[in-house]
Amino acid sequence: MCVCSNIKRTIPTGIRCIALDLDGVVYQGRELLPGADAAIKRMRDMGLDIAFVTNSSGNTREAVAEKLSSMGVPAAPEEVITAAYATATLVKNLARTESPTVFPLGMDGLRTELLRIGAKVVENPPCQFLVVGLDKHINYHKICLALDALLDGAIFVACNRDARYPYQDGKLVPGCAAVVGAVEGAIGRGPDYYAGKPDTLMLNMLSKMHGLNPKEILMVGDSLESDIAMANAFGSPSAQILSPEGRIQLEISNAAALRPTIVLDSLAELPQNL
Repeated sequence: MCVCSNIKRTIPTGIRCIALDLDGVVYQGRELLPGADAAIKRMRDMGLDIAFVTNSSGNTREAVAEKLSSMGVPAAPEEVITAAYATATLVKNLARTESPTVFPLGMDGLRTELLRIGAKVVENPPCQFLVVGLDKHINYHKICLALDALLDGAIFVACNRDARYPYQDGKLVPGCAAVVGAVEGAIGRGPDYYAGKPDTLMLNMLSKMHGLNPKEILMVGDSLESDIAMANAFGSPSAQILSPEGRIQLEISNAAALRPTIVLDSLAELPQNL
């Protein structure tokens, strides 16, 4: 059963902040999607706060803001919440010491965000936290070290559970879940905590940053299982942008938890619906 006929066609009033996913919404790989820049400018001109909420675990907020700005979408690091930043914040909140020891599987951006919260990033266990993000250089040795960390009692934190993400020319490539799955297979259980979508930590952070309640945040994304599920769990309205994969998800899903408030063909259509 398709949820299409059950989807509302209007966005509630009282929206103060637009939370935008990036891949498949604002850009595709290295290409800005048509009309995205004009739509974001118009929403800013309407007095709406703009936030960029991405499951990227390999980039710092500065790197994401720089990429957006280079595409003609001015953005400040303070407007960006990445899974890497959310994961570091989660570790800081969970830690019982000022400088927790962390063994990360991930890219440089994740390490940078961990260092910023005062973590001591180690190259080998033992450690207090095993943090797993997208690691494009994952290998058997790293999985062995991750297993050692968990057997020694480390807390298992995953940046997100994305199986794949869109890259250049619409090509899908393996996401963070591919690395998390390797560690899961070795230890025989899942992570103790997730930081990224569809868990609600990033929207909760955004809410606290801007002093907003969930109904004042509109989450805009292309993935039902990530963006829309997070919005629904947090109690925020949502807009799904119909990327090719998102269209397939919409057609086959009948879960209320994955039902968006409104469906749009592109971000360019959003301002006229606010």
